[in-house]
Amino acid sequence: MKKTITTILAAILLFVAGFSANQIVNSLNQSPEIEADPFKLYATGVLSEEEKEELLNPTKVTEPEETAPVDLSTPSDRWYTVNNKVTGTITIEGLDNEPIVTNNTINGQNEYLRKNIEGKKSQSGTLFTAYDAKLGETNVTTVFGHSMKDGSMFGTLKNFKKLEYVKNHPTFEMSSLTNIYNLKIVAVADVSSDYNDSGWYYPQSVLTEGQFENFKKEVRNRSYFVIPDEFDYSSRYVILSCCDYAFNGERLIVVARIMDENETVDVSDYTNNSIVLRANEFYKTYGYTKPTESTLNENRINNYGE
Repeated sequence: MKKTITTILAAILLFVAGFSANQIVNSLNQSPEIEADPFKLYATGVLSEEEKEELLNPTKVTEPEETAPVDLSTPSDRWYTVNNKVTGTITIEGLDNEPIVTNNTINGQNEYLRKNIEGKKSQSGTLFTAYDAKLGETNVTTVFGHSMKDGSMFGTLKNFKKLEYVKNHPTFEMSSLTNIYNLKIVAVADVSSDYNDSGWYYPQSVLTEGQFENFKKEVRNRSYFVIPDEFDYSSRYVILSCCDYAFNGERLIVVARIMDENETVDVSDYTNNSIVLRANEFYKTYGYTKPTESTLNENRINNYGE
């Protein structure tokens, strides 16, 4: 009898102990406090090994870098969202807000010679500036581009070799990332790719006053046309440059000045220049006689009164 009672009591104790353990586990699993604290869950052994590892060594989440908001107020800004090397655009006969890129290293400034704006191979390339040029800030901003047979890029610049065309298209528009500019064409000329012949032109963006005076003299000596304009050191100039093929290494340049606000242009006094200084290669190719320095000085005085 005693053995039977002992057995019954043992069974009851085991049942109670099992029930209590089950209640404790359920309590742990259902407790809002424990669910809110994963390290308590880790202590109870509820988490898997992978979850434990994640708690102890959480994966670092890389936050996206904050970028300055792009003001889409100019055409350049809109192109900047395609390529962050875009620093400007140009609208001129044949081009409508064509993007211009700047690579700020001297060794990399020709990067887009045969690349389109997306960085892919392209025969026509992308318009690009000298590496240190800043439109509207540096004395001169030189923009380079191919003269394509289909008229793309700077393929229409050759039209500016005719006086009537210049008179009908005396201005064009450019934009930087912050401003939109109107520019007046002040000269059209040819130069050589030979630095020894055209070192005054190759591209100098920041000029001293002495260098600027030489720049003004060379531009006026070489311009096909006499276009009245005050060359001033405080003004900002742009040179559009492309290949031309009248002689080996020829470059055609269109020189323009950023206009003042509300400035107008009168083309009635535009005339052909009777004495034009050409590149040395031109005289070698065609056998013409190069004008003397005194002849050029006298001609410049007659044309501009300087």
